Amino acid sequence: MMLQLVQTDPRWMHVFQELTGIDLMQMQADRAKAEEEKDKEAEKLAEEMKKKQAEEEAKAKAAAEAALPQEEKDKLQKKKDAEAKKAQGNDFYKKKDFPKAIELYSAAIELNPDDIIFYSNLAAVYMEMKEFDQAIEHCNTGIERAKGAAYDYVKLAKVMARKAACLFNKGEIEASIDLYKSALLEDNTFAIKDALKKVEKAKKDNEAKAYINPEIAEQHKQKAAALVKEGKFPDAIKEYDEALRRDPGNKGLFTNRALVYIKLMEPVRAKQDAEEALKIDPNFVRGWVRKGTAHKLMKEFHKALECF
Repeated sequence: MMLQLVQTDPRWMHVFQELTGIDLMQMQADRAKAEEEKDKEAEKLAEEMKKKQAEEEAKAKAAAEAALPQEEKDKLQKKKDAEAKKAQGNDFYKKKDFPKAIELYSAAIELNPDDIIFYSNLAAVYMEMKEFDQAIEHCNTGIERAKGAAYDYVKLAKVMARKAACLFNKGEIEASIDLYKSALLEDNTFAIKDALKKVEKAKKDNEAKAYINPEIAEQHKQKAAALVKEGKFPDAIKEYDEALRRDPGNKGLFTNRALVYIKLMEPVRAKQDAEEALKIDPNFVRGWVRKGTAHKLMKEFHKALECF
């Protein structure tokens, strides 16, 4: 009951201490300290056990390697030497000393030609040198090595993604997308998914650019103007939509469509189009007029006056 009173009013702490000589605050602090020390001891013990286990595993591994036939020992040593060459190659790659990196990665492949990640490392150097065909050739060798044998799917995905990146840099976007998708079937990682999204966006942007044609945009603009005269505003909007797809940097098309939206009593869309025109040319008078008219329709008279 006393503890409940202490929790509701800290002044009872002092009363309890005077009556019993027991400092509850100190007791709580001591208990917290004891728990902390206990946790540290448990953590230290776990770390020691982990270290001991690692040492035992290392000893067992060393014993197992010592018991291997000489041929297997030699093979294992070559793998270790190959990893060492790769590590050295990584250092030179980071320093952009590409000839030395190529030399070391090639040495790693000679020591252990079955590790397909070495081919990806070598391809990375040629990518940095903008020699994409060479990079693709090494990726292909790595991919071929994985066929018809047990392979590391994570490493294969990396090699495939590297080749896909090379294809993208060469402008072969469709082939790059297909290969990235195949790589995801091997290892569905964020890095590969993100790379694929970037390539797909580039494809979409390229298609949009290829679609631009101001002359065809002018034809749709003329059709839209005729439809406006006939009072066929929804049909006119469709023509202006297509005109803008063909010529998205045309500020006049935005203000023309804004006028149609005003006639349709859709001031929010009219304002959006006016603002798009003003992004292209902040001094475009017709853009300010359309925006002011839109604000007026929305009864935002103060904002309308600012535009006019």
